[in-house]
Amino acid sequence: MASGFRRFAIDFLGNVIGDGGEPAKAADLTESEERCRWMEVARAVLESYVISAIQMCDIRIYRSADAAASADHDAWLWNVSPNPNQSRADFLAAVLHDAMRSERGALVVPVRRGRTTHLYHADGFALEERPGQPNLYTCVSIEGSTTVAKRTYRADEVYHFALGTCPGWQRLFELAKTQYQELGSYAHDAFRDSTATRYKLRTEVPLTQGGKQMDAIAAYLDTSMKPFVRGQRGVLPVYKGFDLERLQGASNAASWRRSEDVIALRQDMFDTVAACMRIPTSMIYGNTNNFESVMTSFLTFGVDPVARVLEDEIARKTLTEQQWADGGDVVVDTTMVKHVELFDVADSIEKLVGSSVDNPNEIRAFTRQRRVDRPGMDDYQRTKNHEGVGGGE
Repeated sequence: MASGFRRFAIDFLGNVIGDGGEPAKAADLTESEERCRWMEVARAVLESYVISAIQMCDIRIYRSADAAASADHDAWLWNVSPNPNQSRADFLAAVLHDAMRSERGALVVPVRRGRTTHLYHADGFALEERPGQPNLYTCVSIEGSTTVAKRTYRADEVYHFALGTCPGWQRLFELAKTQYQELGSYAHDAFRDSTATRYKLRTEVPLTQGGKQMDAIAAYLDTSMKPFVRGQRGVLPVYKGFDLERLQGASNAASWRRSEDVIALRQDMFDTVAACMRIPTSMIYGNTNNFESVMTSFLTFGVDPVARVLEDEIARKTLTEQQWADGGDVVVDTTMVKHVELFDVADSIEKLVGSSVDNPNEIRAFTRQRRVDRPGMDDYQRTKNHEGVGGGE
């Protein structure tokens, strides 16, 4: 998934979860992962916002300018059931996550069996770029197997979504992460040094008896002293000639200042990732102040660029040139992202219908209500106060 990073998930407490669901050991993390863990947390949270928003949007396919949204098999695949093993939400989550994380993007392959077509997200593929000719996709892996899509695909036969390179998220993130690696190491090392508990072991036994004596001391440290130091309760056997002394560390005030430094660095990482992804920083903290402005900014700069990439790629692989010339289009309806309280938008609905901007059934789609198949519900209406001075057209 993430280029340069082992696949892992991070919960909000900062615990690293391994592939099997168990907490991963510190030794399993690379040095780069350990230093920039909070940047991965921020990135995962903000990506989940974008993915959740797109999952709420209908993908509408119009075959001509005066036609209603299509309800054919293509619409079924993109809006209901892309394949037998995934729901639409699962399918879009996998595609968008891969698209935003990988520089080469996400690949969606239509697989035809008889008269039925399914859409599958490729978890692996080889790309052969051919300047001036359609690119080729080989070794396509679907659900961990290369037996589903055995042949070579041309660029016009698949959907290729490259969201990581189009808005520049991937490049910006990698540049920012490089700058934080050393700074994060210093901050965390300083905090560990200020809060660590250290002991000094004095011994009157001369260390002149060779390797056996050193092995015995090492065994004593591992089996007796380390459990005693790390445990909350315990008994330490102290032999004659041994003296254990606890070293005084930094003051509580200094430790607190260093912990504040770590928290400030984490916040700065969050803000930097949000800036790279062009998403308001308040969303990562769950701040609801100025919600309307924050939501507008999020939709404009965080969601709409993703929606545009989806629209363009689906349109050019689904519509014919003649359908496009007749006004056909593909629309990812981002108006469905915001929660709509019916009574709060009642006045706005009246103005939209009364000014012929939308018909009643179009408005019902916006308010999450089912369309009504009755005369006049698909007609555009105009109230008297929106008519001309003469009351005509």
